[in-house]
Amino acid sequence: MVERIHLAADAFTPGVARSFVGQCLRHWGYESIIPDAELLTSEVVTNAVVHAGGPVVVEVDDLADSVVVLVEDSAAALPLERSPGPLDEGGRGLQILGALASGWGVSEVPDHGKFVWFRIMTPWPGMQTGPGPSS
Repeated sequence: MVERIHLAADAFTPGVARSFVGQCLRHWGYESIIPDAELLTSEVVTNAVVHAGGPVVVEVDDLADSVVVLVEDSAAALPLERSPGPLDEGGRGLQILGALASGWGVSEVPDHGKFVWFRIMTPWPGMQTGPGPSS
């Protein structure tokens, strides 16, 4: 199942994208991965708004064993991992992707821009995702 939203690039875009991804995951029953998916969506969409400045497409794909979120923008420049200092306000987005996502990548869209995607594994059916009973 795939859900997609087209967004203008403005200060509200990351929040709208985050809510969209959260709603999709809630509808599909993946509540346990919503916090990580929303954070990663916010990071990737913020980068698209800041660096591309044009419209953004967010796609969420339920693959059963995982969810893939894809963010497409019109900038041809690929993201570069930076090494920010402790007082720098930005530059950690790709590090956060690497830490929380099961996988991520970037692909160029010829004559159009690029898309950045990330994958988060979904819990197995019946797998307990919250605190268990006390021993």
